[in-house]
Amino acid sequence: MGYMMEGKDNSLSEDDEVVLEDALLDITADLLTTTEGEDFLDRLFALDAGQWMTTAELCPNDSSIHQRLLAAEQLGGGRLDVTWLAYPVSQYGMGYCLIIFYFEALHWSTTPIYNRSLFLRKRDNS
Repeated sequence: MGYMMEGKDNSLSEDDEVVLEDALLDITADLLTTTEGEDFLDRLFALDAGQWMTTAELCPNDSSIHQRLLAAEQLGGGRLDVTWLAYPVSQYGMGYCLIIFYFEALHWSTTPIYNRSLFLRKRDNS
């Protein structure tokens, strides 16, 4: 399998690709579902919709998620980028958005739906 980046062969074994993809899924899920990910979400939603940023820049440096992210990026030889987009046609109602994570080195992505309005209301009430 492997991948190409910047004109050189940065091949990962198929096993390493699976390990990396699993790590990226775990990291992105933790960013959206754990208390440790709340600072990440605050920083993400402070950006304009559609503005891309590296996930590592939005993660608190002292978090375990940040450390796992750096290890995954090192293994994959790339970086995990993120943006969010309003999703006003959600079947769940208003206030939802799509959060797009993209790891270009593997052409890997995940796009979870997220209740941005609920997160912002909870944050403002705490």
